[in-house]
Parts: sequence; structure tokens; C-alpha cells
Amino acid sequence: MKYFILRNEKNIAEISEKLYKDLTPKRRKLAETALLKENPELKKITKAKKGYLVRIPRTLEGHKADRRKVLDPYDQIANDMLDGFDAFETHFAETFTSRKAQQKDWASTLAAASKELKQHPKAGELTKALKKNITESRSQNTKQAKRIARALAQLKKTAAEIED
Repeated sequence: MKYFILRNEKNIAEISEKLYKDLTPKRRKLAETALLKENPELKKITKAKKGYLVRIPRTLEGHKADRRKVLDPYDQIANDMLDGFDAFETHFAETFTSRKAQQKDWASTLAAASKELKQHPKAGELTKALKKNITESRSQNTKQAKRIARALAQLKKTAAEIED
């Protein structure tokens, strides 16, 4: 028996559309009836939570098997994980790009203000401290980006191994 992991489907019609191809209205009704017969808990789909395993009937009332190719639940979970990792990777890249831009702005502001700061008695110390802070911030940013990239690569590799 094959299974389908419930995600955001709101009714039995949405589930049958995902599981069976080219449904006519009559065959959709047959698919829904077969799904409900195999999964009576779906009569009240609002109680079925995301992640619920839906048992997929092999045939619809004597017709040949016509299920769509449905992923094994483990493969489906691995695909979901990989999608999540890709989304995180995009967010991660945007965050670090933003940080780099912010650090660049700090350096430009400091360079522009350094002429005016020279009038201050402790200007040299302040400028050095700010430059050091910006340099350390860049270094930490780079190190953190590398650590996250390595961890993400390992997670992706592990998720891909689940699919195999």
C-alpha cells in the first residue's frame, strides 16, 4: 500500500486531485469514496493534522491502477527538508549580504567622519577602536557564514541520502 502525507489539503477533493490523474466528475466521486473507505478519519478532515499518513487505495472500484506516482513518505519528508534548507540558504545569503552592506556603510561613515573627529582630543583612539570593531565584525560574519554553510551542506547531504 502507498501512502500520502497530508500537508495543507483542506478537503477530500484536494487530496484526490493530488493522488489521481485526469479525474472526471464521476471518477472524482469514486476516488473520494475509495479514500474515505480506506481512511474513515478523513470524513472530518479538520481533525486530520498536517503530517497525517493517508492510505491510498490501489484502484478505483475495479478500474486498473491509476494512481499518480506518489513519493514514499520518507522521500516526501526528505524533499520537504531539502526545500526548507533551500529556503534557509536563500534567507541566510540575504542576511549576510545585508550585514556586509551594513559593515561597508559603517566603514564609509567612519572614513567620512574621521576628518571631523581629528578635532576631538581622543579622536585617534576612537577611530582605531571603531575600525577594530568593524574589522572584528567582518571577521565574525565571515566565520559564522562559513560555519552555517558547512552545516547546511551536511544537512542537505543527509537529507539527500534519505531519498536514495
